Amino acid sequence: MKKELFIKNRLNQKINVLVENIWADKLAFIVHWVAWNVIEEDIRQISKTLQNNGFCVVSFDAVNASWKSDWDMQFATFSWYYNDLIDVIAWGCSQDFYKEKFLLVGHSMWAMLVMKYNSENSKKINWLCIYNPSTWAENLSNYKPWREVKWEEVWFVEWDSTSTPGKKKRLNWSLVEDLRKYNIDDYLIINKPLLQISWRLDEVVRYEAQKKLFEKIVSSDKMLETLEDWKHNFRWKNLDFLNKKLDNFLKKYFN
Repeated sequence: MKKELFIKNRLNQKINVLVENIWADKLAFIVHWVAWNVIEEDIRQISKTLQNNGFCVVSFDAVNASWKSDWDMQFATFSWYYNDLIDVIAWGCSQDFYKEKFLLVGHSMWAMLVMKYNSENSKKINWLCIYNPSTWAENLSNYKPWREVKWEEVWFVEWDSTSTPGKKKRLNWSLVEDLRKYNIDDYLIINKPLLQISWRLDEVVRYEAQKKLFEKIVSSDKMLETLEDWKHNFRWKNLDFLNKKLDNFLKKYFN
């Protein structure tokens, strides 16, 4: 059983929420990258793997995501997403499907987001899964295609959508400025099972930086999976292989 609905965040803005496998006995929240949405095949496959392992899965499009929630993707910031994650989980607390402790999944800079949430709400969480964790704001500002268009000077970057042909996606420089307020080193004490999946050919966050982050994370039960020939956005490529890594991690604890 699943349901899609709209809730309001602390600023009375609309957030699109998808809840699947509602009556399962475990719970997971997925936080996706800013340019994606809950119906992307990548997110669907992660959700399916979680559901197959007995999880109720809550995914959502934060305000300024690229789907049904309020406002516009170009205004997305880490702070906005973080507050929306807090609001979605707070809403979940009042729902019949809610249970503690739960699993958090995050991709790219939103991997840092779920690490930050864990640092402030550790007692609510049992497991973390992070994909391609972005380690600092300069990962974005130094990304070659965006640096070449002088993102800081023109204030925005724009590209063609791969999921919606003919549509442009845009991000403002305010995303980088906001991200500079946060330091991933403040969120390294995990102390619970952690799965990190990294791409060796990641063009946004160098693999060496992701590996260094993994080594610094404080957890006696952590696993690093490296995919050899992938770039930052996995985008439908070899999803069966990717989700097998997640499935193996889940089965380690639940089977």
